[in-house]
Amino acid sequence: MSSRTPTGLPTPGSRSSRRRGPLVSTEYVEAIVEAEVDAAARELLVAAEAEAAAILETHRGALEALTERLVLHRAGSGRDIASWLSGQLALETAAESGR
Repeated sequence: MSSRTPTGLPTPGSRSSRRRGPLVSTEYVEAIVEAEVDAAARELLVAAEAEAAAILETHRGALEALTERLVLHRAGSGRDIASWLSGQLALETAAESGR
């Protein structure tokens, strides 16, 4: 039985498919592309993490106020949460416009 496909290429897993040549070049190119994609994904994740940290820091007071209310009440509707945060967000907005 032949270890080659009808096109003359080695069948996967045959000894001749492990030879050096174009298949290794393709694997090399795929590894480079994969590394570039990984690097781009890493950049996106680092930027997203920095942006999330900035958002959390900006709204830290509101988050702490919300946490205190939730600890006291154990739950809250959307209307409750909006009411609890309205004063805190107004303070933050005023502080930001004063900078």
